[in-house]
Amino acid sequence: MPFVKNYDLPEPVTQPLCVFLRVKAVYCSPNVRDGVANDEPDSEYAWCTLTQHVYGPDQKYVGRRHCVPGRSCYRETY
Repeated sequence: MPFVKNYDLPEPVTQPLCVFLRVKAVYCSPNVRDGVANDEPDSEYAWCTLTQHVYGPDQKYVGRRHCVPGRSCYRETY
């Protein structure tokens, strides 16, 4: 495994999930907590359940780092 410096790692996302966000890892990763794979970064395997696509209803990219409060389509999990 190559050496990884701390500043090479992205900051963890701490905002609540959007209820419409889905990622492939939730369905196939054994390391899932609260509906999100803990080791899964944003990937092309994320989609919005409203659009069933990699772009949300606001035409912006979908992903754990993108689907955050402030987007018009965002809804916090209960």
